[in-house]
Amino acid sequence: MWEIDEGGVRFRCHVGHAYTARVLAAEQRGRVEAALWAALRRLEEAERLSARLGRAARASGNTRSAEYHEDLARNNAAHAATLRELLSQPVVTPADEPADEAAG
Repeated sequence: MWEIDEGGVRFRCHVGHAYTARVLAAEQRGRVEAALWAALRRLEEAERLSARLGRAARASGNTRSAEYHEDLARNNAAHAATLRELLSQPVVTPADEPADEAAG
């Protein structure tokens, strides 16, 4: 992607598509959000699997393996909670922010 000046700032990709800065930012926000939701689902799946493996290891008397999987499940749960919290917050764009009175 490179910046071009065609009567205003625009960006062009290697295929030839051209984007305004606003459209490019909106597309990137959408892609980043989709990737974060995918990461959240993956962390939740990993948490469930680790918890299940921990229970199975504990039931078979393998304390060391149980502790490892339980710790992994806790870490995945914590990361998932962080992502869930971030994804629940509204996205603020520069157009939504109040004007900085000191800048004027």
